[in-house]
Amino acid sequence: VKQTGLDIELKLLFEGAETPQKIADLVAASRPAPAPVIAEGVPTGSGGMAAVFQSQLKLVEDLIAKQFEVLQGGNPMPKQQPAAVKAPVDVPKIKGLFSKSSTANANLTQSQKDHIARLSRAWNDRSAGSKAGAEAARKHVANSRTVFGYTPETKDLTYPLLTDKADGAYVWDVDGSKYIDITMGFGTCLFGHNAPFIKNAVMQELEKGAALGPATPLAEKVAGRINALTQRILFHRHRSNHVRGAHRPCGHRPPAHRRVSWCLSRQL
Repeated sequence: VKQTGLDIELKLLFEGAETPQKIADLVAASRPAPAPVIAEGVPTGSGGMAAVFQSQLKLVEDLIAKQFEVLQGGNPMPKQQPAAVKAPVDVPKIKGLFSKSSTANANLTQSQKDHIARLSRAWNDRSAGSKAGAEAARKHVANSRTVFGYTPETKDLTYPLLTDKADGAYVWDVDGSKYIDITMGFGTCLFGHNAPFIKNAVMQELEKGAALGPATPLAEKVAGRINALTQRILFHRHRSNHVRGAHRPCGHRPPAHRRVSWCLSRQL
């Protein structure tokens, strides 16, 4: 916000900006209004527009005082102290995805409400274990997925699916229902869940101890295979570190010499 002047709620990016064009439209709509052009010679001071209004008000009062002085034979009119301008109260604003409930479903028809009620009953019966687990976890777990996309009208549909098993393109919830994972583990399971060659490689490393902290020769082997795409590889565990590591080199090189940085996630 300090650098760009943009104040965009993260919720809007998640729920309504799924394409580059929509992101561009959201940024354009969130751009701050241009600063007002102040005539040259008008003092602005540190108070911005409030200082400009105070200066104009003082000029008018001085002019009226001089007019009364002339009309009363040289006796100037006592000047009135300008009323104190109260500073606006800075009310803290709640930021984030869930600062307020969405009103997208506020004007539903009775037929739509009945449909949501039937869908809620059917979904609650099918995923009773997930709903009970989500309610029990609220006391101990801070999980944003339990309220993501929440609206009062669809509150009985808003809770995460608790899975008990995953294999290939499928996941099974704690109630035994089978689902197709169309998100591929949020994009990380390119070979499906529990891929045999990945599982075997992980088990072999675990049997060796899988030491945390010391370097491993596997990093050099993996980086060597990816070397055809880029120059050097930097491994991270978190996506925030990926993004930061990709942008920092670009900021220290001229635009003509910048290169694309590839961020690869590892999954165990």
